Amino acid sequence: AASYDRLARFELADRAYAAAVHLGGETPATLNNLGYSYMLRGDLKAARAKFMKALAGDPDNPKIVNNLRLLNASYQYIARSVDR
Repeated sequence: AASYDRLARFELADRAYAAAVHLGGETPATLNNLGYSYMLRGDLKAARAKFMKALAGDPDNPKIVNNLRLLNASYQYIARSVDR
């Protein structure tokens, strides 16, 4: 799924994420990757929801914490762009 994200083939990424969730459940790692996928697409609300769910399952995971920081930076960048 992450490889499809890098290629911007999000419809294929969605299928791969759905298969991963079906096989292994909504693990923090899968939720984190899904959140990142949504962030790449510009769906920051969905990204935050997935990151927060991932963080609830693994609160000390540095990758999840870092992705939330990236997401927050994205919000700040968008807010500054609108103000200009």
